[in-house]
Amino acid sequence: MAEKFLYVMAGFDAETEERLVELQNLLYENGFTGTQTKGIPFHLTLGSMLVADGREEGWLTEIMEEVAERSFDFTVTFSHIGIFSGGKVLFAAPDPVEELLHLNSRFDHTDESWTPHATLLIDEPSVILEALPLVLDKFRPFTGRIDKLYLYEFFPSRHIATVELGAEKRKLVQKWLDAFASGIPEDMLRDHVLKSCNLLWHTFTWGEADCLEGEEAKQAFNALDYTEAICFENGYSTFDFPRIDNVRTVGRMTAADLEKYSDIYITAPDFSWTYVHTHEDPFCGPYFCKR
Repeated sequence: MAEKFLYVMAGFDAETEERLVELQNLLYENGFTGTQTKGIPFHLTLGSMLVADGREEGWLTEIMEEVAERSFDFTVTFSHIGIFSGGKVLFAAPDPVEELLHLNSRFDHTDESWTPHATLLIDEPSVILEALPLVLDKFRPFTGRIDKLYLYEFFPSRHIATVELGAEKRKLVQKWLDAFASGIPEDMLRDHVLKSCNLLWHTFTWGEADCLEGEEAKQAFNALDYTEAICFENGYSTFDFPRIDNVRTVGRMTAADLEKYSDIYITAPDFSWTYVHTHEDPFCGPYFCKR
């Protein structure tokens, strides 16, 4: 029986996928079909593992879910077209940004150098060289987005799992917004909180959300009686949604405990209250809101 391997791959959002499909379709339309695996989405291979006893599938899926929970989708810039040594693989290559290198480090345990690439065509070198001018004429650098992880078995190809990056964080942010921003007009929420380059705590800076600010907020927070809360940081919006980091459960804290942080949010597990210390304190914040 032929050996089978599991591959963990970074996947793209619909717009990035469409850009890559457009490049590959140009090759297909001109008679270049190649031997690359067809019927699977474009991807960047992060790592592989030999299937030995069947337990690897569950183990890798668990790691993927753990990584995805701690991550968020991120952008990559496809800056060039490349050909691997040997001349048989034509690909589009993104710049290896920190987030991408981190993903690779979680799934690639070899000592070999890694070149992130989205394969466009696999064929004999003479065919690759014939196809290259078509791609070079069409290709322009573009920004794409990685928003998921795939797990596939090869060969033949078998899709096992797709895990969205940051899905649990998105759910947490949405619960926070539902609890504390529900009274904000839709256009104000869109333009001053969700739109890229804003911050989640802008929910309280535009005068629409009922909250305490400054010393009153500190006093109300310090007076709470609780033993456990949800804590997260950041809240900066990119791709029109706030991104959060370092999600964790904490015990009781005081306003003074949080002053060493930049943008940090403490929230009741049932979202009945929230306290935010901002990087602009004392000019903006801190804020305390109780439903």
